[in-house]
Formats: sequence, C-alpha cells, structure tokens
Amino acid sequence: MEQKPFEIIEDKWVPTTCGMCYGMCAIRVRVVNGVPIEVEGNPESVMAGSNGGICGKAHAAIQMVYDPYRVNYPLRRTNPKKGIGEDPKWKRISWEEAIDEIVERLGKFHEKHPEEVGFMSSPPTGADPACLFATLLGRKFGGTMLMPGPTQCANASHEPAGMNHCSWSVTPDFRYANYAIFFGAGKGISSGHSMVMLAGLRADATARGLKTVAFDPVCHQQGGKSTEWIPVLPGTDLAVALSMANVLVNELGIYDREYLERKTNAPYLVKNDGTYVRDERGEPTLWNIDENKPQPWDRPNLGNTSLEGEYEAFGEKCRPAFSFIKEHLKQYTPEWAEPISTVPATTIRRIAKEYGENARIGSTIEIDGVILPYRPVSCAIFRGGSGHSNGFHTFMAVDLLNHLVGNCEVPGGCIGWVTRSFGYPQTGMPAFGPAPSKEGFLTSSSWHRGLPATWPHPEPKLNTGVPTVASVFTLSTAEPVLVSEERENLFSKLGITSRMKALMMEGANPLMNTAGHQAMAEFLGGLEFIVHYQLYCNETSDAFADIVLPDASTLETLDILQSELYHFHYPMGMLPMEYHLRQPVVQPLHERRPIREFVLDLAERLGILPQLNEALNSYPVSTGCNPPLDPEKKYTWEEICDAFLTSKFGSEHDLEWFKDHGFIRWKKRPEEPYWKPFINARSCIYMEFLIDQEKMTKAILEPVGIELDWTQYTPLISYFDAASYKVKDTEFDLIAFSYRDVLFGGTHSQGLPWLRECAKMSPHSEMFCINIDTAKNRGIQEGDMICVENERGKKVKGKVHLVEGIHPQCVASTSHAGKWSDSQPLGKGKAPFFTALLESNFDNWCPVGLNPETSARVKLYKAEDTK
Repeated sequence: MEQKPFEIIEDKWVPTTCGMCYGMCAIRVRVVNGVPIEVEGNPESVMAGSNGGICGKAHAAIQMVYDPYRVNYPLRRTNPKKGIGEDPKWKRISWEEAIDEIVERLGKFHEKHPEEVGFMSSPPTGADPACLFATLLGRKFGGTMLMPGPTQCANASHEPAGMNHCSWSVTPDFRYANYAIFFGAGKGISSGHSMVMLAGLRADATARGLKTVAFDPVCHQQGGKSTEWIPVLPGTDLAVALSMANVLVNELGIYDREYLERKTNAPYLVKNDGTYVRDERGEPTLWNIDENKPQPWDRPNLGNTSLEGEYEAFGEKCRPAFSFIKEHLKQYTPEWAEPISTVPATTIRRIAKEYGENARIGSTIEIDGVILPYRPVSCAIFRGGSGHSNGFHTFMAVDLLNHLVGNCEVPGGCIGWVTRSFGYPQTGMPAFGPAPSKEGFLTSSSWHRGLPATWPHPEPKLNTGVPTVASVFTLSTAEPVLVSEERENLFSKLGITSRMKALMMEGANPLMNTAGHQAMAEFLGGLEFIVHYQLYCNETSDAFADIVLPDASTLETLDILQSELYHFHYPMGMLPMEYHLRQPVVQPLHERRPIREFVLDLAERLGILPQLNEALNSYPVSTGCNPPLDPEKKYTWEEICDAFLTSKFGSEHDLEWFKDHGFIRWKKRPEEPYWKPFINARSCIYMEFLIDQEKMTKAILEPVGIELDWTQYTPLISYFDAASYKVKDTEFDLIAFSYRDVLFGGTHSQGLPWLRECAKMSPHSEMFCINIDTAKNRGIQEGDMICVENERGKKVKGKVHLVEGIHPQCVASTSHAGKWSDSQPLGKGKAPFFTALLESNFDNWCPVGLNPETSARVKLYKAEDTK
C-alpha cells in the first residue's frame, strides 16, 4: 500500500515561558499540525540565554507532554492501607466524582475547623501554581499553610535577602562586574532563578575579564566554571566570610564610610545592653559630629554622622553599631578560620584584598545620563552556603561583605531581582518599590504578603487554636516543625490541641524532598484525607494520597501570575523590563486540567469565590486588576488573565495580543535597578531586632521546657558550628552533602528519557562522588557500591565516582534522586536517596529561621561490608 506523503497543514512558533524549574525562561515552541516538536530559547527576549539559549530541561518539556507515565485522569485510592511500599491500587474516576468528594470532605472542615486543612505546594511546573493554589485558595479557605522547607530550598537566604535587598535572592550585576565571589550559589550555572539568562550575562562578563571565585566543597558546577575554586568544608562559609570582613575592616581599613553612614544601620547608637538609643518617638538615633549631639535617623540633611567613638545620649552611654561590629570582628582572624574551614589563611587574606581593591570605593559611573556609585564586586550566597543550622548568620556574614564596600543595588555590585518599577510608560503599571519603614529599614511593596522579611518583624505569639507553630517562629519562610519528629512533643508542651486532618498538595513530593522523611511519613499517615494535584504519581502520592488529580504541564497551561513575581525571576540590572504570558502550545491531553481552572471551580463550590476574586485583585501586590474583578462573578481563567494584562498595559494589549507577541518590553531607567542611592532607607548589618525576638520567643518556649540555641539570637553576626560538626564520634569522619544538578528541576523530571540519557553521560548525576585520595585510603575503587551511614544509623547505598575536584573530607550526591516509585520507572533507583541521611529536629535547624541542616556527618564503607 502506497503511503501518502506527510502534509504540513500548520507550522508555527508559539511564544511562551518554560516551567521546568522556577527560572521562568522565555521560550518558543515549534508546533506542526498541532504537535510540539521543538523548543528553543526565545531569541527576542532577554529572559533566555545569549541568542536564545536554553537548558536541557526546556527541551524535555515536549517529552513531558506525551510521557505515558503522566497522570491523565482523576484517580481514587482503593487500598485503605497506606505507607511506603503500599500499592495504592488506583481506580480511575470522573472529575465530577473527584470534586464532589473533595467538596464534601473539605466542606465539613470549612464549616467548623478550616485550620485543620493544610495546603502545601512545591511546584512541578514553575512558581505560579504554588502562589495561586497554596496562597490564595488556602488562605481564603482559612486553612494552614504548610511549608516544610524542602532541603533544596534556600530558606535561610530568603529572609535576609528580603530584609536587605527586597528580593528573594541576590546575584552579581554581571554586566558591570569585575570580581565576583560565590558561597554555594549557582548563579548562572545550575537550576533556579533566571539560570539561563544569568548564564548568558556571566559568559559575556567572563569574556570581558570578570574574575570569579567559588568557595565550594565540590568543583563540579560553580567551581568548575569559576576562575578560582577554593575547597571549603560544608557549613563553614560563615568562618571564611567573617574572617574576610575582619581583614577588610581591621587589617586593610577598606570600607565605604559614606554608604555605611547613609544606607545601613552602622551609625545607629547602641547601648551596652545591645539595644538602640531611641528618641521620644521610639526611633533609633545617630551621633551628629558637626553638632555634637544625637539626632534621629530620618532627619533631613543628616550631616556628618559618626561610625566610631563613645558618647552619651539621652542619659545613656553608647557607641555606634559599627564600633561594636569592628571590635567584634577582630576575633575572626584568617588563622582562626583556617582549621575550621580548611581554607588557608593566606588565601583568605589574598581574596579579601583582591575583593576590597576591586571594589573601587568612591568611584562613579554614568548610565543614561545618571551618575551612580560604581562598585564592580559582589558576594553571592544561596542554598549551598546558607543551607545549614547556622544559615541565618552565614547569609548575613556574606552580605556584610557587600555592605562594607557599598556595592548593594549599584552598578557592578550585588543586586536583587526587580524591586523597583516605574511601570510601562503608557500606563505607569506595574509600579512598586522599596520604602523606609519602622526604624528606617527597607520594606518592599512587591514582597509576598504574609511572609517575613518585612519591617517591623512580626512578634512571636502562641496560637493554640491552629496545628502549627508558625506564629512562634516568625523569622522563618518555612516551618518544618509540623512534619518533624519534634511535632508532638512541642505541641503537647505548648498546649496546642488542634491537629491537621486533611491536606491538599500541588506538585509536592515531601516524602523525598524534606529532611526526616520517616517523620514526614508518620505525619502523612495520620491524616484522614489527602488530595494530590500532580503531573505524575510519586512516592508521596502512592504512599498516602486518597485522590490524585491530573495537572497540565508547562506546555499545556495558560498563566499570567508567574509574571507577578517581580523579585523572583525578572530581568535584573539594566536589562529591559519584560512581562510574559505562559500559554498552551497544545491543549491538555486526556483529562488533564490546569490547576487554576480547578481552583476556580473548587472555590465556587466551597463558597469562597468572592474572597478568591478579591485576593486576585491585589495579587501579590497592589497592582492586580483595575477595574477590579467583581467578587460575586464567576470568571473563566482566560478572562482573569485578560483582566490582569489590560489593567497593566491598556486595552490594546489584551490576552489575544499577548498570545501573538508573547511578552511586552520597555526600557528601564537607571533609578529602577540601581535604586539604593535614591531611597532613604537602610539595610541591616547589626541585628538589634534579634534581642526582642529572643525575649518574646523565650517567653513562650522556656516556661514549658523547650530550649533553643539562644546564642544565635545575638545582634552581632557571629560564628556558630553547623550541626554536622557537633558529632563527636570520630568514626563519622566525612561530611555528606548534596547539590543541584542542572539536568533536573525536581523529582518530577527524573524520569524523562532525554534527561536520563544526559545523566548517563555524567557520572556526577547518578553516583556518590568522593575524592580520589580519600577512596584510595579506604580501598574503594571507581564504580564500587558503597554505603553512607549517619550517626543515627540511617544508611544510603550507591555507586561511587572518584574525582579530584571535591574536598577530601566530603562525599557528595546530586539532589532529587533515589526515586523508588514505579510511577516513573526510568527514574526509579537512579542515584542515591541522599535526603534519607538528613534529620529533622531542633538540633538540625537554624534556631533563628528554622532552616534545615542539609549536610550530615557520616562514615562510608563498601556495601558488602554492611553488617
């Protein structure tokens, strides 16, 4: 039989955004006869790599559309027995059956005890569903927001980055940078915030002569791409940063006095008890050198203020905060840091000197007619450096290096994502920016409502009527207590009688991605009802979910809310501002359904649609829909997206316009990305707020016998050992840690064939990595099966790859690996399940921000030696 030639009826490129991780890169997809066949970075957008570059995950999005292992229909569990290894015996049901059951079971809680329903999200297809589903629906339902703090999340970086930069994270301003230091931060190298966009900027800067230095235990990613890799023990970045600060301040005398006086709390007068000297309004004061008297921080025309010296103000003996900081830093010499971090003292001094000299303190640059401070150096830190039980102080210490040279939010320096916007020129929307708040500190109108990192910080309070202690630990962006081994003991002592009984999850796989997975299993096993909205069944859903609903993937989805996360992934620096539409290149197959549509239906059935519409009107900042959505009207998702777009960019730029063009662009003014010189607000380098936080938190916990490491509540950035170094048994002589693999964006992508094929070509992706000499001393050879065991007897097996580029006292593994579910067979059993080595308790959390410790003290041996 003669075969007819293939006929191309339609061949088009569809502009959209990638959601395979939270980088939100701009892509375009070639669609032939309704089938996506090719993905590339959108060459017209700056939210991709140079000339439209893109990473491998984006290409694999096509496979995700047609993956035979996707969840395609609503499923109900028929096996009443739950637990790891249990077969759920899924049965296909209709959407009507699923929604009826969800409404019936959740409706009972909504009437009397809505707080007993938890809402959790760890997005599989970008950041947008998390914000819509967990934040909007959950809050309007009255439920409990459950953010357990996955081990690959940089919890300890978000809070202080929000405080000091009004951003979710920080990065070098690559366009103008000459010297950049990375403390466990994969900017432009690994998955995450604007990865491909940063990769292009970084490549151009490197070609221009940028020097990069990576303090990292492993050389594979950041270290391998940097000018200089300096091995450091995990969790000791704090020692290196403090000693560098000491060298700058006390040995070299390199610091930006004017910046410290005007843009930080360095000149705030501090009493001997560590608290500020305040005026009659209760606001901090400074010492005016010209008038020889105290003055409020916000007085116009401040004049010359003091950074050092001893004074008496309002009857109190006091000194400027910087005087305390300078004296405090003297103890942290490079010689002190060397045995802790294993970084030679000579190296620390050299890097500090290079950094200080390259800062060019006092220099300026003209951009588009605006003269700005020019500080072409920066220090960036993220999960690798701050993912430890000393994480809060670690981030603040690294950030102190930035503030000392005055490089924050200025050309070439340390900048956040978009924090200030004057809006699209024709409409003035979206408009937002930092402003001074109580005590003069920065606060941002674009920061997520309900999260910390705003001033003043929320006061710790005990609420016994909800099944969470989030109101006690208000400096945390996550709350791992609820799903930890500490839960019942803590709840019992605090008199919290409420317990979570139902849970709605979107995209999460907490059984694999959070420390203490046995405690997580115990928590999930105690719930009455679990709904899981997912692309794939996974370890968590198979073990514990009652209903699984089929989500649409990134190429099957219409969305605009991810474009509201300005501080999260927008073009930084002087790159033009862009606002993108994510649109489906193919309609959802089978009975998959974008979660946004489900949320609208569920909200209507639960009777909370008016509240949901009102939340959308101001999501996540006060630049939502204008005119606002009618609270009483049921809108389609397309109508909501159209309302967002026309509110910001005018009726001529409606949804249909964005479907054709993909995004809108406009030029920034220098005052937007480099806003610090124009805002009369300050960053915090002396943490006086921790004194009150300690008092209030202690008043809640100590009376019932709960102790934390209260020493970390000091206002002076200080050194503390990470939890891994508190193990005294010398048999456990290695530090195990994990790092992000650029190939995978989470457990959901572990089974995609193209990515698996790439992983096979990279031994780093599927094996434990240890140093060649370390292996030789233990009789271990390439490819051996080894067992890695922590001090509590938890063991993980895996094959070993021997490399030179890893600290000899470490063993490393990639994250999001070790799947055991049959739901993604290509990813099953690939690489070690590293997270099983991590504990979830107060001993392994940062006492300030509850960041989980992401490294573990271990011993290793050949698997056949297992007893």
